Amino acid sequence: MTKEEELRFVNGAFEALVRRGAATQNMLTPSSVTDQDIDVFEKRFDIKLPSLFRTYLTSYCYDFSVICAPIPLDGV
Repeated sequence: MTKEEELRFVNGAFEALVRRGAATQNMLTPSSVTDQDIDVFEKRFDIKLPSLFRTYLTSYCYDFSVICAPIPLDGV
């Protein structure tokens, strides 16, 4: 995938969360993670993250502390 295709894919995935009711648009905020941050992380831990994961990390932050979709709470 090209960088543009990855970005469209990731944006589409977040849009799907909103369409399905698992998130609201205001729960998505632009990510503060930069490519430079990821470069530092990769160098420090001597790893290479997949390009699509890098695109995901630099796209949005999602507040996972709130889930909009109904889920069973039995036994929680």
